[in-house]
Amino acid sequence: MRKNVCVFMNHPKYSDLFLGVSLKKDRNSFGLPGGKIEPAENYWKAARRECWEETGLRPSKLKKFYDDGLTITFYYSPSALEIQKIENQPNEGCVGWITKDRLLNGPYGAYNAELFKKIKLEE
Repeated sequence: MRKNVCVFMNHPKYSDLFLGVSLKKDRNSFGLPGGKIEPAENYWKAARRECWEETGLRPSKLKKFYDDGLTITFYYSPSALEIQKIENQPNEGCVGWITKDRLLNGPYGAYNAELFKKIKLEE
């Protein structure tokens, strides 16, 4: 089974907002940018590719900080200039800055809850 990658980013000005991407089939269900690692790439390249494909953002310095055995999560802190480049991509979901609650109530809510515990943003 191939592993997944995702990229966790919070807004540089509004720390309570996180970059999310909706499902293609449900524009109201959000998760983190990410997807499967392709056979010929490592997880760093996969995280960068998935982020670019889904958001238009090309993260430069990813920090690996959570691995549950199936999904590897990276943290990236985008600059104010970079967030201006974020846009919806053809054939992908909608991209937007969303609240913690939307991530917790989305299709990957259980994983995101563990992620928030790891980064000490739990309630």
